[in-house]
Amino acid sequence: IWIQWCLGSLSDADVVAFLQRCRKGLADPGGLLVIKDNVFDVQSCTDAWEKGSDGAKYLVDQNDNSVIRSREHFKALLDRCGLQQVCPPRNADLGTDELYPVEMHALR
Repeated sequence: IWIQWCLGSLSDADVVAFLQRCRKGLADPGGLLVIKDNVFDVQSCTDAWEKGSDGAKYLVDQNDNSVIRSREHFKALLDRCGLQQVCPPRNADLGTDELYPVEMHALR
């Protein structure tokens, strides 16, 4: 299952529910879920990020109202879904510095 730049349009609860359904739909053995999405580092981000009531850190894109989650928060959501990393997350080099970092996660 390939998920690319759509989780930012979902609430945290919807992300967890969606990924749990995806996990159940993976072929066994060997099924793989790949997520490609923007993240940001709280320590190095110069934009004004927001903090949710649960402590989650995120940025809101004013153009489309999507969110970019902090790297830590994104990882916590994946953990809540019961998904395991197959390999360390990889940065997708898109050849521009104008975007927030894009990470790819391979999960089971």
